[in-house]
Amino acid sequence: MDTSTTKLGCGALLLSTRIDSTMVSEEYRLQIPHKPSILLFQRGFGAPTYQGFLGGTGGIFELGKDKNPGDATARESLEEGNLHFNPEEVPFYQGSMEDRDLMYFLGDWYPGEGGIMHPDDEAIGHVWLTGKQALGNDLSFQYKEAIEKLIQNNLL
Repeated sequence: MDTSTTKLGCGALLLSTRIDSTMVSEEYRLQIPHKPSILLFQRGFGAPTYQGFLGGTGGIFELGKDKNPGDATARESLEEGNLHFNPEEVPFYQGSMEDRDLMYFLGDWYPGEGGIMHPDDEAIGHVWLTGKQALGNDLSFQYKEAIEKLIQNNLL
């Protein structure tokens, strides 16, 4: 893919089973669902698209700023949710929309100091959902297809 002419959206698939428990307090570990779940953010009404929909942290790969799509996902996760995300090298899900290609990554993660945050108006909340619960919501940027693949692979 020629990233100089096509936008590449990169996103995190934040699973409860992939939290780095060595980096969080016991109190925080008790807040993580015991059933396999995904952490989704509600897009704010100031977001440029999909206002009010649920999705993961992510954004556009930026040439000169990001080394690779996984690096963009890690950067966006920290910026949008105060989450330290260590993506796997190969994307779990790849898709395409009219105005961008998409890559969604699995990886280990943990919240930064102060926990999960929403520093701007692009996200106004977050929620843990099982795969079935997630599919019952309005999902942005092909998260529905990514979550269906997670369910097919017994990850949710």
